[in-house]
Amino acid sequence: MGFWNFCRWDPFQDLTFRLFQAAQLHSASLARWPRHRRPSTRHSDCQNNGNYCTQLQDASNYNTYRYSRSIGEQGLLSLTTDLIGGSTGNAIYDNVSINEYQCILATSATGNSLYHNTCAGFSYRGFANNGGTFGTVENNIFWTTFPGAQVIFTSAGTGFTSNYNIYGSQQNGFIRCEGVNYSTLAAWGQAGAQDTTADPLFAALISNNVTLTGSSPAHNAGVDLSATVPYGWSPVSPLGFPPTLLSRSILGAYDIGAFVYLPSGPGTLLGGSVTPGGIVTAK
Repeated sequence: MGFWNFCRWDPFQDLTFRLFQAAQLHSASLARWPRHRRPSTRHSDCQNNGNYCTQLQDASNYNTYRYSRSIGEQGLLSLTTDLIGGSTGNAIYDNVSINEYQCILATSATGNSLYHNTCAGFSYRGFANNGGTFGTVENNIFWTTFPGAQVIFTSAGTGFTSNYNIYGSQQNGFIRCEGVNYSTLAAWGQAGAQDTTADPLFAALISNNVTLTGSSPAHNAGVDLSATVPYGWSPVSPLGFPPTLLSRSILGAYDIGAFVYLPSGPGTLLGGSVTPGGIVTAK
């Protein structure tokens, strides 16, 4: 099966967006993923409907899930299995989850890539992995100050490769792995060398604005994945949707999370400008 989407979706807008992305996609990005990856892409805006924004069910493999925003929902994305088996080979990047119950839930998932996502303000769990090794998790923000919330949850002998992520806030039991609670990344023992619990210093999380401020530890702290994740969200209209996209090959290649940090604003950045469609033109 493919995507199950429970929120607002404009098929004409989706087709237009796919055509734009197909025209702009870097050749390096195409070379990164298996040739049999299906071009399944959604850019959904889900708010306060009480469901997961999107579900990939029953061995839904080699999809690309990107440019979606979910606010006040059950969660952003559920990779679940009912009958056949877990999902594999999915590329999940440049999505935003704000003030929700849970951000991403995976069951029996393997070989997936989770890059440049921002999950902020969740009340239950940020990233939950039940069975399977999931895959690689890099350049993501999983951040909440909700008491008792678990930033990471794993069970049934699962694990994943993690680095260049922000996990927090650090509190008692903020990570639960195989039935054991951990209160620090060091005690958990599975964090990458560049994983951190630093406050990402969002502009205004309470107002659903999760753009990066100038002093954010997420700015220039990640690894360059721009060959795979060519665009990032522009902070110029932080609550606008669909997002304006900026080229990470010009700036923001090392910014963690979905949003690119714009130090000078459009029109002055690098002596260029931000054009409709999200491409930064440098002069």
